[in-house]
Amino acid sequence: AHRDGRAISVAEFLAHASALADRLPARGHAINLCSDRYHFAVGFAAVMLARQTNLLPPNRLAATVAELRSDYPDAYVLNDDDAVYTDAEHFDPRPLRVCEGPASAPTIAADHLAAIVFTSGSTGGSKALAKPWNTLLTGARINAAEMGLADGPARHLVATVPPQHMYGLETSILVPCVAPVAASATRPFTPLDIHDALVALPAPRLLVSTPVHLRA
Repeated sequence: AHRDGRAISVAEFLAHASALADRLPARGHAINLCSDRYHFAVGFAAVMLARQTNLLPPNRLAATVAELRSDYPDAYVLNDDDAVYTDAEHFDPRPLRVCEGPASAPTIAADHLAAIVFTSGSTGGSKALAKPWNTLLTGARINAAEMGLADGPARHLVATVPPQHMYGLETSILVPCVAPVAASATRPFTPLDIHDALVALPAPRLLVSTPVHLRA
């Protein structure tokens, strides 16, 4: 990953994820609302390492979080800003301390329920989509191959889509797990922000965006 002007190695990522997993509350589900893409990735991995499931809502509205808490009473909120959601137990992944992590990537069971992703509900009620780790990993490898990223030189990626959405999760969180891709922690919005985020990265660069952003 790239964050705050520096590259983060695989070893450092594994150390952060492992350390965070040891600190997480003993629950079954975590509502991962982290807006910093690297915080989200560390939280996503840590939740799996703790044998828990990430809940990925379509937005950060208090009503959406309350509805999730109603459906998953044991869920806590994993959040990297100062927003407070009433009656929810909060856990802040910050600060990410430099520490010694595992020598190799930990094993996660193929059938572990890594995430439940919720659709936006724009075409009806929001639907919960269960995503076992093996499904996500297989999809990431297919996406990396289809995007021409499975091998070759390391690419440096900026994404405008949030990691809680399936598109953002697949391209900016999971593809870097299986391909030589490093994602920026940023989530730029305006064209100038996107430009600045891209030029801050080494070449070759990759932009993952949406039609509305591309038109702008």
